[in-house]
Amino acid sequence: MMQLENEVWQQIPETRNAWIYPFIRKPSITGSNSYIIRSGRYLLVIDPGATPDQMKKIREVLSSEASDPTRIILVAGHIHVDHMYFGLVDRQLRRIGSTIIAAEDWGACQLENGDKHWTGADIVGLPQSPAEIALHLLTPEDKKGEGDRKVIIPGFDEITLHNFQLSSEGRTFFGQSMPLEDGDRIEFWHTPGHSKESMTIRIGSVIHLGDIPFATNPGIAGRAGWDKEGLLTSIHNIRDHLLKEGVICCPGHGRTFDYTAAMTMVTRMEGEIKVMPVLSEYNVKRLNLSLWHGLDLIDEAHRLFPVIAGRMMSLCYNLENLGMDKEAADLCTIFEDEPVDQLLLDFNEFYTEYKAGKKLKPEVVHKALQIFERIQKTFPAQSLETVMDSSLIRRVTRSLSDFLSTIQGVIPNGNHETVELVSLINEVFAGEGPGVSDEELINASDDEKAYREAMVKRIAHLPHSHHLEYHLSIRNNGAANQEGPILIWADRMRLYDSFIALIEHGERIHAQTFDIGLTRDEGGVKMIITPKGQALIYELPLPGATIREIAYAGGKVQSVMEEGKEDIRIIFKNPHDLPLGTPDKT
Repeated sequence: MMQLENEVWQQIPETRNAWIYPFIRKPSITGSNSYIIRSGRYLLVIDPGATPDQMKKIREVLSSEASDPTRIILVAGHIHVDHMYFGLVDRQLRRIGSTIIAAEDWGACQLENGDKHWTGADIVGLPQSPAEIALHLLTPEDKKGEGDRKVIIPGFDEITLHNFQLSSEGRTFFGQSMPLEDGDRIEFWHTPGHSKESMTIRIGSVIHLGDIPFATNPGIAGRAGWDKEGLLTSIHNIRDHLLKEGVICCPGHGRTFDYTAAMTMVTRMEGEIKVMPVLSEYNVKRLNLSLWHGLDLIDEAHRLFPVIAGRMMSLCYNLENLGMDKEAADLCTIFEDEPVDQLLLDFNEFYTEYKAGKKLKPEVVHKALQIFERIQKTFPAQSLETVMDSSLIRRVTRSLSDFLSTIQGVIPNGNHETVELVSLINEVFAGEGPGVSDEELINASDDEKAYREAMVKRIAHLPHSHHLEYHLSIRNNGAANQEGPILIWADRMRLYDSFIALIEHGERIHAQTFDIGLTRDEGGVKMIITPKGQALIYELPLPGATIREIAYAGGKVQSVMEEGKEDIRIIFKNPHDLPLGTPDKT
């Protein structure tokens, strides 16, 4: 038996008379899997979860199995609210039998203190009242050496815990077992990393891994108590001491899996941990930033993908008019915008539910992440590079990595260097060029295939800014080094793409001209962009994604079309003001 059947009693392999009843849910951040273990008069519930419908089913199963006396132990694989909330607050459960809660010692203390931070209750907006935890597992005293500890709990059986340790490659693995009936035992192993108090639980050939399989996922990595080195040690301890052929792995979310899948999981997580940057804690502030960044990027996707689809349609139309039907047909198969449109519509419906109070902020962030991962998998960036301007493709492909950076609390690594600002502005407004020069087109004329490919590139690369003119003025304001080019410290490619986005914004608000003023002073270089036109739409805000892209590029948007100053103001650092030793990639 490599999989557990959902909501059915089944005997646990390699036990004398222990049975398991799993509640296996679709992966969700608002609830978890639950597993009921039956051994004689003992009923253990590993992770009661955080959804009322699941808690109702758990009560029904426990009631049907209750005997006199019934001993119920609610076990926290770890203390996050999606796993333990209803185990802490459900009072009806206590009527079924004598009921206690068990958790790793440090985690038990946080539950007793009602700590919202460590349980993650603050992230999902749930209350967290102090709870009585009768059974503290794997205490510091327990970890001092092998031996037994007797626990006397009023109204409950005396429990004897046996402490033991395993070692390999300089790592110590702390374990503890508790006897059940008919000679069976359940083991608790301290496996921190996902959280400080995370435990792996083993009975027979069933191993409950909790959220360890997901601990490197965006939005999971970085939660309070997350520790990269501790996680790596834990997965190695699990691999070396608990995984073997025939094992059934029970995750905190989703379907159970076998030994082969578990070993694949270990290898995957090893690789992810090695390349993972230092993460900021994923707290309420990070959640809010992630939410707004996700919404900005969805908004940006609603703008960019119709542009891509429109340009593809225009290109195919022009090719057909030139009698290049085959080339047009081939291009039409590269990118289909309908699946992307449907993904974005799905998110909009999801966000509407959030606005109506039916979804939580973490769910919205998770949904946005799912959307961008799916778009990234289906978006044919390499195929489109030859027929679409590179700035547009870069902005789409960067969307997922930038969103991940926000979730992780990491500023995207840019290629910052000394940039000559005036030449960059001139380059942006000149456009990318025709893609294929006149000379290249003439040289390809003797080879029909090469000529047709060149023609496709030539037609595809239309200038993106031909509707908007610009006027540039420069003044100095008491700054040193006033002579020579205007230099700033920026990621040149990102800044180029940011300026393209600013031009697109100008076209959306019906600007006909950009007046661009550059001021060089002691505080850096200030750039003021004033849109000019006869029917400007001031109400349309500069997209948040563009503001964020400018920041990642090295600029700071100080104001955007505010009343009384209808312009966009950006400030850049001067390379001369950077600390000594700052590497310059020019």
